[in-house]
Amino acid sequence: MSISSFIKPQGKKGLYTYRRRVPADLKAVWKDGKPQGEVKVGLKTANKALALKAGAEANIAFEQKAKNIRLGLQDEAEKTALEKLEERKWIIQTATQMLKQEGVLPEQQPRLSVGATLHDLKEWDDKVDLIKSAVIDALQEKYIDHDQRKKDYNEGRWGQKGYQAPYIPEDPNDADIVKLELLSGATPAHSIEPTWRDCVEIYISENAAEAQRTKYNQDKHERRVRKVADDLAIYLGNGHKNVGYETKLDNFSRQWALGFKAYCKRVYPNWSTATFNKGITFLAAAFNKGVSVFELSMNNPFEGLKIRNTPAHVSGVSIEENDRRSFTPEELLQYEDILKTKKSEIKTIGLLMIWTGCRTMEIGGLLNNELLLDLNVPYLLIRPNRIRRLKTLASERKVPLTADALDILREYLQAQNNTAPDAPVFPSYGRDGGMDPLSQNLRNIIRKQIKITDRRLVPYSTRHTLKDKMRLLRTPLAYQNQIMGHRQSNEIADGYGDGDPLIYIQQELQKASELTDWGLEAGAR
Repeated sequence: MSISSFIKPQGKKGLYTYRRRVPADLKAVWKDGKPQGEVKVGLKTANKALALKAGAEANIAFEQKAKNIRLGLQDEAEKTALEKLEERKWIIQTATQMLKQEGVLPEQQPRLSVGATLHDLKEWDDKVDLIKSAVIDALQEKYIDHDQRKKDYNEGRWGQKGYQAPYIPEDPNDADIVKLELLSGATPAHSIEPTWRDCVEIYISENAAEAQRTKYNQDKHERRVRKVADDLAIYLGNGHKNVGYETKLDNFSRQWALGFKAYCKRVYPNWSTATFNKGITFLAAAFNKGVSVFELSMNNPFEGLKIRNTPAHVSGVSIEENDRRSFTPEELLQYEDILKTKKSEIKTIGLLMIWTGCRTMEIGGLLNNELLLDLNVPYLLIRPNRIRRLKTLASERKVPLTADALDILREYLQAQNNTAPDAPVFPSYGRDGGMDPLSQNLRNIIRKQIKITDRRLVPYSTRHTLKDKMRLLRTPLAYQNQIMGHRQSNEIADGYGDGDPLIYIQQELQKASELTDWGLEAGAR
């Protein structure tokens, strides 16, 4: 309903009033736990435009109160961390407003002028003491364990020397408790004490909204995050995952993080450096999200925990954990020959990856309108689309096609029926979730047909191979960056005339595709 339906002029002066019925399920508890059928707020103006503005503010307050009352009625175990945080802030706001209306909020204490009497000072203190006593009485009545007190009375313990009345645990989100804190000059905690579970749930939810992955890729990402989050919870709970998930965020320590690193090495001895580092990235991101959302001041215990390259790695010494290596000339020739025997989609994708240096998803996720083939320099337009995102901003680029690449693509397209501009070029794989089977089919050629067991050699290695070729050919770095989709300066054709830079890039790709020896032998990388 519009705001205008809730505001009406009242009385002789025509002052507007905001009026709205309390929802049926909230009537019994709307006002300090007492029934209320309707909310009325005087807007103090006869001007309709001003009344609409003030009415909108009153309506926001109404909606917020309804939402938070429902939160308070909801089972505690069913509330999300963000709902608990929102509820906490609303309770503090409500308690503050109630004391303000009573005129006893500490910040309302009058600044007495010179010559003020003792009576003037005492008047404020008496009023505060009166309200404080009423709040304490209400709390005592609310939290006394009536059943236990009755039992104590019947058994003769009540009233004996040293007897203390039994109380049930207090609810820290009770508005009366917050009021007593405020009256006593304390600052109520504006946040809840978040747990590791809270951090993980918030990170997954907010990251999904920010990243805007496809459903398949979001599910895949979430499984990865939950796997490493579960591992940490099991470690924190000494084998009990649920116990570990209830660990308070402010209990985390650097020692725990280092212990988890040792735990992973023991439980997952075959994890690669990249796998471990990716897991640490997830944990650090979830922790940071919790610190930010719950307004905490803490250092991230996972900071700097990734395994970093040693000087030996940087100097080029070969180690088992290098993520990927290039094809040797002999391996690439075998791979190319087998690709040419495959079905058209796999054949075309695999060969285009060799000749363009594009990533698997960049080729597999192409749409028809991203093939610019009838130009002086035909090229692939690599950009985000409905099938897949790109790895980085710099990945968006134009990749020229060599003669072989253009021929294989045209041969493939002649047999295709769906030429709609936004249709996938490769329908078997150009879909949400299609990149995994594509990678697996290409990997099977390497593992099962060429029988290369070195796990550093993967279909993506065609990209590394092209990079090696361009280094050997002294291809200008700016052109290499343009082809590979790496960050670069805007001047990609400096010193090469006034023509289309794509011509020069195409020429460099042609040279690289014709190179048959780039100085690698089996096992050299």
